[in-house]
Amino acid sequence: MSEDLLLGRQLGNFRIERLIGRGGMAQVYYGQDVKLNRPVALKVIDTRYRADPDYVKRFVREARAVALWRHENIVQIYHADDENGLYYFAMEYIAGLDLGALLASYTAAGELIPHADVVRIGRAVAKALDYAHQKGVVHRDVKPANVMVEREGRVALADFGLALEIQNETRGEVFGTARYIAPEQARRSAEAVPQSDLYSLGVILYEMLTGAPPFDDPSHTAVALMHVTEAPPSPRELNPRLNIETEVVLLKALSKAPADRYQTGQELMEALEAALQLSAASVTGPVELPPLPAGLQGPMTRSLSQMSVAEKVSLRLAVTPAASGARAEMATAKAGAAAWRPRIAGGMAVVAILVLSAWWLINSGAPNSATATPPPPSATSVAVVSPTTTPHPTNTSPPTLTPTTAPSDTPASTSTRAPSVTPTVLFPEGNEVLLFYNQYGFYMYNAGNQRVPLEKVAFEELVADSSLPTGHRFNALRWFPLSAFLERRRCAFVEDIRHRPSPLRPVQCENRLNVFLTLDVANSQYTFWLPREGVVWFRVLLDEEEIARCEIARPSCEVRFP
Repeated sequence: MSEDLLLGRQLGNFRIERLIGRGGMAQVYYGQDVKLNRPVALKVIDTRYRADPDYVKRFVREARAVALWRHENIVQIYHADDENGLYYFAMEYIAGLDLGALLASYTAAGELIPHADVVRIGRAVAKALDYAHQKGVVHRDVKPANVMVEREGRVALADFGLALEIQNETRGEVFGTARYIAPEQARRSAEAVPQSDLYSLGVILYEMLTGAPPFDDPSHTAVALMHVTEAPPSPRELNPRLNIETEVVLLKALSKAPADRYQTGQELMEALEAALQLSAASVTGPVELPPLPAGLQGPMTRSLSQMSVAEKVSLRLAVTPAASGARAEMATAKAGAAAWRPRIAGGMAVVAILVLSAWWLINSGAPNSATATPPPPSATSVAVVSPTTTPHPTNTSPPTLTPTTAPSDTPASTSTRAPSVTPTVLFPEGNEVLLFYNQYGFYMYNAGNQRVPLEKVAFEELVADSSLPTGHRFNALRWFPLSAFLERRRCAFVEDIRHRPSPLRPVQCENRLNVFLTLDVANSQYTFWLPREGVVWFRVLLDEEEIARCEIARPSCEVRFP
């Protein structure tokens, strides 16, 4: 991966610290306002568009216009400018998750977002859109990824900086996201009107209430064409527990002609809230669903979740919800596993357990015996999905995401536990697992289609040019106090207790239901992957048999499990 030359650079008062994400037209970075000492998100126009004078002028002009807005449900823009050909604007940094990540989390659990949260989130987005439309601006890219939910519950719509002013002549290229694009906008961006944004909001509401968007296909062009030509599937076909009133509201919001839709966000949300209140009873049990229409994917059984969005955000950010008092949240890494919430009386008891558990983990001096029973999980162990940002450091390149196979000249093993064949090809057709490691943590991502039995897995540091263990060893079972398996497409990791989230966390471990353990990486006996004098390798053990050997100097390694 090439080095990002913007990292560490300062634009105006804003120092760029790490990459958050990349879009079709700009990159977004996490940074610091060095004058006001506050975090910011910096959006920098993509190099492909910097040579277009019309575009860059509009970029800065519209960002400056939006910076004058003040609305609770719109991400605040602080400043817009250009510096030596770099066009950027700085906006508030939201400490939370986007709605896309939340929807994925509920879907993975076979659940639907509670109706109260559907209404709350919908109303917030509707208020933001009505405000923008009154200012003469169409957003044109309303989608779950642009709806931010803070851990305190605030909902804010982002990415107004690339919107188009209604009264200005617009370009004809298509702008937007296929799953959520309005028919007229799919034909030509210049045809976007305020009701185009409300159509996109209707798609989001449809997805929250049914568990799937109305149209989906691997081809973005095919999805856009569906919005133009096909009637959306009946919401009650996807979720039979919805009443007819709710279906009528959703289908009107998705009318092909803008004039046939709700004309304001307030009108749409008032109709939806009234329809949901007419439901005969609250749905809490499983909903057996008919086969999904062609092109749509999703679980066949869903129920309304008993976990609110606020609780979900807090859980996935590893923060105890403020309203829950002295309650610890844990969840298994298996999709659909419900969070368990043991209640501990009194805040002092929680503090005492955290302090004692952290002390035990950091100061445990003896290496694990191969046959020892794993000790109780640390109180700092918790199952979470990390925030949607993918941070990068200011002075270190991110880990290589392409797996690196151990070289063919792996030292010959002298240990009785070492296999008689080259470890990296012991199971050449086996289940693929990717390992990433750096000074901030160790990450294990199951890229295959089979579960990995963590109770049988261990990692062990080796003395250079031999297979003798150094005593630095980690039993993978420590990750899972409630489950003995790493599920497919899931990630488990260990991170430094002083650097969370890690500035070098791989993208494979973002937006996944992760289970993690925190410890003092630099001083722990469990840290087997750090570069040390006289140490070159660590090995992966399955039932105490070596199945892979990884070079510590490389930031990643591929392992195959049987």
